[in-house]
Amino acid sequence: MLLALVGATPALAQNPEAGVTILGQSERVLRIDSYRPLDSAAYILASDYQINISAEDPPFAFSDDILDSHPSRQNPLAEDHAYSPKRSSFEVRFSVNSARYPTNNRELLDQVVAVYNRKSNFQYRLQQEGDFFSFVPISARDRTCRVIGIDALLDQKISLPNDKMGIYRAVAAIESAMSRNAREPVYVNTQDWINRIPDLKVSFPSTSEPARDILLTVIKATHYRFYWLARERPLRGGWTINVIPLTGRTVREPGGGFRDPGILWPGQLPLPPMPPPRASNR
Repeated sequence: MLLALVGATPALAQNPEAGVTILGQSERVLRIDSYRPLDSAAYILASDYQINISAEDPPFAFSDDILDSHPSRQNPLAEDHAYSPKRSSFEVRFSVNSARYPTNNRELLDQVVAVYNRKSNFQYRLQQEGDFFSFVPISARDRTCRVIGIDALLDQKISLPNDKMGIYRAVAAIESAMSRNAREPVYVNTQDWINRIPDLKVSFPSTSEPARDILLTVIKATHYRFYWLARERPLRGGWTINVIPLTGRTVREPGGGFRDPGILWPGQLPLPPMPPPRASNR
């Protein structure tokens, strides 16, 4: 199983011109100008406001929805290409409370989806499970520019072995099942978070379930909150699901330095720290 993926899309918002503008004590504007607008919105809202919001790409099939941004694209014989979705933009104004957090997360996310849908060739819905949210695509353009309804990658149901397994094997099983369903490679990019809990065991239901629910089962087993950015590789095929810790605001350590504390699911306790590595006998 690949935990540190070679060539995987980094888990960063592709939005050098996106961010939040302060309008005063109680108002903000979320401004997005990005290759993946809802991806960037999720990243900002999770990072700045600790909203547990994920984002998922639609499939990019129509050529006019894709940009070749590689410098050699001017040469029609060039072999190198860097395909990405075309940029688009939107902005949403929202209210914040005295702690400078949005006054209503659900209303803000609904507004983001509604404004995006009015301006986009793609359409999305907001998926909610408790206080975990996802921007989920519901329609896209096919190769002939026809708008069609789609099943999002993580809406597809998968079946996994009905037994308790280590977390490494669990993520590998999810990758394999999703790749079979999608008929193209799907990678779950966990960065280093799994490496801190290698002995954790998880179990799955005996029935087929949406991949989104199963991935969330694994995340909840870690005790900590995460969100994901699911990205397709336009024209080249394959998907990368970047799983990112949802962290609190940076705090200063007593002995110096800073850390971004992980946020626990309700009722969960921090997992014990990993034991130090064993000394070599050689």
